[in-house]
Amino acid sequence: MRLLALSLTTLVAVNLLTPWTDACAQEPEADAQAAPVEAEPIPVPEEEATPPTPAKRLEIAVRTYQRSDADTAQALLAGLVNDETYEDEALRQEARVYLGEVLYLKQDQEAARRVFERVLTIDPTYRIDPFRHPPDVCGFFETIRAYVEPKKTVDVTTPGPVPPLPPLGYMGFGVYQLQHGRTAVGAIMLATQTVTGVLSIIEFGDLLGNRRYDPEESSELSILKRKQITQWTSTGLFYGIWGWSILDAGRHWRANIGVRPPTPNNEPSRPLPPPGIQLQVSGHFR
Repeated sequence: MRLLALSLTTLVAVNLLTPWTDACAQEPEADAQAAPVEAEPIPVPEEEATPPTPAKRLEIAVRTYQRSDADTAQALLAGLVNDETYEDEALRQEARVYLGEVLYLKQDQEAARRVFERVLTIDPTYRIDPFRHPPDVCGFFETIRAYVEPKKTVDVTTPGPVPPLPPLGYMGFGVYQLQHGRTAVGAIMLATQTVTGVLSIIEFGDLLGNRRYDPEESSELSILKRKQITQWTSTGLFYGIWGWSILDAGRHWRANIGVRPPTPNNEPSRPLPPPGIQLQVSGHFR
């Protein structure tokens, strides 16, 4: 009886435990189905950081300066100016101008002056844009230009010694003028001096041959006086035209013919050699 009772008890216990065991076995399977399987991340290679271009660096520095961060802008601009890895000189000049502007507005005018001097030394014709820079900075820049820009040197020369007028110029009768192609002036001088000279000689010869007159005949005395006046007038005109010819020849000679090449003031003038025959020997002698 005891054995039968124990068997029944065992059977009842097994029947009661079987549904609970099945439920416990099904819970891990449900959890496994509900939980998604996480995939391992695929490693993506990081792209190398591209350094900004010089133009971009200048743009960043200018924006930093415009945000009133003068110290940071100064450091960025100085680095851009001193960077030798690029060859864009126009951009470097623009960076120098902004650097000088920052220094000027920071009341460091001596450093700003040196930066602007560097800009003008490289390009004396450089102009800053008045629409992008303050008026006081533009005025300071132009002040630096006033003494950095080289002054135009003017070669002051002194004329060389003028050789004397050749003997042809003292001959009169328009000979010098005709010789140098001044036909009109030479022809006038030749004609007038010839006529007055001939008239003076004729009147002078007539006066020498007819110096006597009758005192009772007043007409003879007036004729002699008229001949004398004519002779004096023609003689005066003859020598006056001769002097005019000499003065005109000298003026023309100095202005067109006899002027030697000018001698610069900074070069000593060489003395003219004395007249005569000279022998000059050059070479290497031991």
